[in-house]
Amino acid sequence: MPDTGQTLQPKPLRIAKILRYLVGSFCLCVIMFPLFANAIGVGGNSGSGPLRAVSLLASLLILVVVAADRKGHVTAKIALAIAASVICFCFCECVWRIKLLNHPLNFRVTPEAYTEFDRQHGERQKPDMTYWKTFIEDGKVVFGTVVHKSNADRLGGKTTIAEYEQRDLKVLVFGDSFSHWVQMGSTWPDILESELTDRIGQSVGVLNFARGGYGVTQMLTLAAEKVPQHTPDLVIIAAIGDDFSRARWWHKTVEWNGYTRWMMSSRPDIFLDTPYAKDTGIVNPAATQAWAERMLAGAGTAEDDAVLDAVLQQYSLLRKQNDRIRGTFNPFSLTTSYLYTQLSRGTAIENRSALPRLEWDDYAADETLVPDIQLLRNSPCPILLVFLPEKQEIVQAEVLTTDQNHNLMRSLERLMNNQFVLLQKETDLEAPEKMDLKPYDVHPNISGLTWYAQAIAPFAESLLSKKAATD
Repeated sequence: MPDTGQTLQPKPLRIAKILRYLVGSFCLCVIMFPLFANAIGVGGNSGSGPLRAVSLLASLLILVVVAADRKGHVTAKIALAIAASVICFCFCECVWRIKLLNHPLNFRVTPEAYTEFDRQHGERQKPDMTYWKTFIEDGKVVFGTVVHKSNADRLGGKTTIAEYEQRDLKVLVFGDSFSHWVQMGSTWPDILESELTDRIGQSVGVLNFARGGYGVTQMLTLAAEKVPQHTPDLVIIAAIGDDFSRARWWHKTVEWNGYTRWMMSSRPDIFLDTPYAKDTGIVNPAATQAWAERMLAGAGTAEDDAVLDAVLQQYSLLRKQNDRIRGTFNPFSLTTSYLYTQLSRGTAIENRSALPRLEWDDYAADETLVPDIQLLRNSPCPILLVFLPEKQEIVQAEVLTTDQNHNLMRSLERLMNNQFVLLQKETDLEAPEKMDLKPYDVHPNISGLTWYAQAIAPFAESLLSKKAATD
């Protein structure tokens, strides 16, 4: 055999070398695939966060071992392997941050905020107001609907106080956005009013004091003020699972750099340049219902396209402002790994809700709330505590929420000496196949609102009948 100047490695060594390259390539794929799969929109966030983190760290460790399995001084081999791993991870981190800078343009826009500042109760609704919301996904108008209407008395329902006073039976409703949510011109309290009138055979008036974003604390504080004023025959407190841990907040519109900003803050005196406040939504007077309907019908004009461009620019500017103030994303941070956070938690940026949260698990710890609860408990009118389930909770017949919310619910039942009616367990009424506005919004459609009203009606009728018998 002629001498080629090359020394052939024994077959076992060649196989070991090939296996080393294969293992190294596999580990690189484990590290890089989740990054680029998310970047191009495939793969999603499948798998548990801890499992992704373990696979990443294990792959980096194996890479260190593979890189160290070469000729040379052992210290140099280890240093080289560690350096290669760090460089690889830093490269992935940079790519991921570039991806995060190009965040999706998903948000909601309205031509006008429908609330005003109220120091005592957080907000009050504007009178005779129709609240239209346009849904934008990936920079395009995809959906729009009227979600709230107020009457002349600033209430989110059809019945005015004057009409209520003329009815035979009177009901007050306190809740969050699920209870003031409008579809096809009605809220579920509006539908309940008609249901009770038909079932009882007497005129029923329902005043709807629900306010979007309210937690149980603000519902009860408002109820403690309004119940003595309106002397109802029945009070309904309607909550979803997320409501129990919501703390008090305030809404206010402020002017900033030529924009009207609709801000929610956990403090009544500060709404700008603070981590305690955040935009509730984008407010742009040009983003009207007529504009959205033209865009959805594919009949948008050049002027309509210009409105969309302006709205997108406004959102991007306010998003960057919120990120800066609230510290949610800093592309130049040297203390946070957004890639590791993505792999371990399933999300790279913490979604800090504008809604502040309670720090305790028992409402007895809230010294300002306890007197309100005692006032309601001592009221001569019956109080119906209702849990409004979402579709999955109906399917599973469970309350699907956090341990803190469960504990707070139980503490309220103890303090009120009253039990929540869990509609998902205590009604035989079949839920509609589709009762929400998903994929655009979790709030109920008209079928969901009707189901809530019809499910609540028998419990409300029973309490009204018992009160009439005792009177």
